[in-house]
Amino acid sequence: RGVALNSNPVMAIAADFTIAEVNEIVEVGGIAPESVGTPSVFVQAVVQGHPFKNHKTIYTDLWLRSKQLRSSTATGQVVKDPPNEGSTKSVDAREMIARRAAKELSDGQVVNLGIGMPTAVANYLPADVELNLQSENGCLLFGPTPTLGSEDPDVANAGAQPISLVPGASVFDLATSFTIIRGGYVDATILGALEVDQEGNIANWALPLAPGKFAPGMGGAMDLLFGARKVVVALEHSGKGGSKILKRCRLPITGKGVVDVIVTEKAVFEVTPDGLVLTEMREGLTVDDIRSITEADFVVSENVRLYQVSSAASLGR
Repeated sequence: RGVALNSNPVMAIAADFTIAEVNEIVEVGGIAPESVGTPSVFVQAVVQGHPFKNHKTIYTDLWLRSKQLRSSTATGQVVKDPPNEGSTKSVDAREMIARRAAKELSDGQVVNLGIGMPTAVANYLPADVELNLQSENGCLLFGPTPTLGSEDPDVANAGAQPISLVPGASVFDLATSFTIIRGGYVDATILGALEVDQEGNIANWALPLAPGKFAPGMGGAMDLLFGARKVVVALEHSGKGGSKILKRCRLPITGKGVVDVIVTEKAVFEVTPDGLVLTEMREGLTVDDIRSITEADFVVSENVRLYQVSSAASLGR
C-alpha cells in the first residue's frame, strides 16, 4: 500500500525467481481481482512473515531527521544573517535556500523535488501557489511534512522522509513514475548538487572516498535533468573545498548544459547561453563579496535585487 508498491510489481516482472513475504495468506479468491498488485505468474514462492509492529518507532526517527527541513517561523521577504555563527548556521542556510527555491515555482505546475534540501520546498510554497508535486518513488500530489503522530509509514518520498498525500493524490510503480518524468510531464524540478558550473553543467554524485563511506548516488537526477522543462539547482554556495559554483565541474557530470537557475544561501544566478547572470544577493553582501566566494565567471543583472524568500508555508499541493 502507499508508495511501498513502487518497486514490487516491476521487480517481480524483472526477476527470475520472486519470493513474496506477506503478513497474511488468504484462500484463493480472497483478493479481489482489481486489488491484485502483482499477478501470480510473476511469483514463484510465498512466505508468511510476522506483522511489522515497529514502524512507528522507525517513522518517528525519520520524522525527527526531517524536522530540520520544516518551517519553524515566518520570516520577512529579505533574508537576514543567521542568528549566530554556531551549529545552526548550516540549518539556517538550508532553510534560506528552500524558501528562495520555492519562489521559482508557479501555480498548477507538475514539480519534482530532489532528495535532501529540495524536499523542504514543499513546506514553503507561497499561499497562492498549488503544485502537483511528484516523487520518483511513485506518487503524485503530496504536501508538506506531516506533523508527528499523523504520519503514515507507507507514505514517504524518494528520500524516505514522511510526506502527506492531498486529495486527488495517486500512487504507482516506478515504471509509471519514470514515464511521467521521461515523457515531459514535469514542468520543473529542484535538485541538490555537489557542483554546478557556469555552462549549466551539474554533478550530483561521486564515488566513495573510502570503503564503507557513504557517497550520494545519482538517483533519478539524470532523467529529471533532461525530462523537466525547468531545472533549479539548490546548493550551499561553498563547501570544505571552496566554491561549489565552478568554471567547470570537476566531478563526473550528471547533465550537460541543463541548469536554468542556481539558488544558494548567498545569491541567485540565471544560466544563459552567454554564462551566469547574478540576479539576487543577500542583504549586506556586495558584488565583490559574491565574486570572492564564486569560482565561476558571471555578469551582474541590470535589475539585481535583494535576495527574496517565500514568507509562509502553504498547506496546498
